[in-house]
Amino acid sequence: MAKILPIDVLQNLFRRDIEISPPSFSCLEDWFRYRQRYQRPQQFIDDFIIQKQIKVRFTFPPTFDANLAAFGKARISEFTKIGKKALVRDSELCKTLIHEEIHHRLAAREK
Repeated sequence: MAKILPIDVLQNLFRRDIEISPPSFSCLEDWFRYRQRYQRPQQFIDDFIIQKQIKVRFTFPPTFDANLAAFGKARISEFTKIGKKALVRDSELCKTLIHEEIHHRLAAREK
């Protein structure tokens, strides 16, 4: 039976206000592998797109921006930037990449 979430939790999920914490690790090797995403973030993003076989032709290649406070940012007809917050989990990075690309595609439809 599915659990029904309270309305305030649903609103927080919708607004992405819920804190997203890093995963827990069973061994030190897993922790080191996880930390690599923060040491070479652009390389991690590029490899992630290839390894996870994200079959999306991005309007603009996603670039990492260490100064970006948000998860991601799309400036229509200019760029797609990914912030440090999006690297916390693979699922969050995937959602952020797709979310920012949708901004570009919706803007293209309006023209």
